[in-house]
Amino acid sequence: MGTLRLQNKAAREQVPGNIERIASNVAATHGGTAELDFMLGYDCCHNDPEVTAQVRFVGERVIGAANIIDSKVSL
Repeated sequence: MGTLRLQNKAAREQVPGNIERIASNVAATHGGTAELDFMLGYDCCHNDPEVTAQVRFVGERVIGAANIIDSKVSL
């Protein structure tokens, strides 16, 4: 059991097949089989740059620009 989180939609579509292929090949090398069950959840969220700029504009006026903290993209 595990969790896989990706920000790239193309990778999200490709990775499950890659993992299944690798697991099957490793298992076959040792005379076994592998079965994977992927349950895809929600797509990752990509903030709209224009909406983000509007929220920043309002935030700077309400709480002051010094109180706005930029953060790096995260999962």
